[in-house]
Amino acid sequence: MNVLLCDEQSLVRSGLCRIFENEGDIKVVAEAANGRDALELVARLRPDVVLTDTRLSGIGGVELARRVTRAPHPAPLQVVFLAQALDRSSVLSGLRAGGRGFVLKSDPSDDIVTAVRSAAAGHTVFSSVVSELFFPHLLRCPEPGEAVLPSGLDRLTGREIEVLGLLAEGMSNNEIAETLALSPATVKSHISRLLAKLNLRDRAQAIVAAYRSGLARPDAARDARPLGLVSSPAGTLADGTEPIM
Repeated sequence: MNVLLCDEQSLVRSGLCRIFENEGDIKVVAEAANGRDALELVARLRPDVVLTDTRLSGIGGVELARRVTRAPHPAPLQVVFLAQALDRSSVLSGLRAGGRGFVLKSDPSDDIVTAVRSAAAGHTVFSSVVSELFFPHLLRCPEPGEAVLPSGLDRLTGREIEVLGLLAEGMSNNEIAETLALSPATVKSHISRLLAKLNLRDRAQAIVAAYRSGLARPDAARDARPLGLVSSPAGTLADGTEPIM
């Protein structure tokens, strides 16, 4: 897979290049020091993944993600955010902009490599720090002035609400099926319908909706899995189950 790096610090970019140079399936095709250069390189080189700092002068990392994920490409282009530190606003904004991953510069190199591979496969992946310490709290807190309940929640059936709550606990389709005594295919249908009713794109946005609606609470999460909140529009998930879309 081809990766484009975007970070204002040349030392950070050099360090990332060293991380990836020994990975036979990953090739760094270009480096950019700002969002504007990254946009030009994306249009010219069509990388599979953009690994970008969240904080860039000019066109920031979140705006970069928004533009490249919504522009037409012959193949899906994924964005993974690489941050020096976490804050509520950047995580939520990055998810809304279409980011597929969120890792810290202090994370082990293996986690960063895993995040890039997973994003290229269409999975949504978060650093263990995000999932264990911050993610549930961030998702249940709306931005100032935002409605707490997602539009369309009142149109969900009782079963769809149950499925949404279990999604937010990190359950796979097979695990939800076992819990509710349903077939995996039925669970997949419920998820597809609730996403459509709530006008949501994928599993990550469904989790956001569950926390904001109060269907899920941070202390009710089943477990916190390093690099563990995953979704995919194609192929299989990290635990071997089928994706929802």
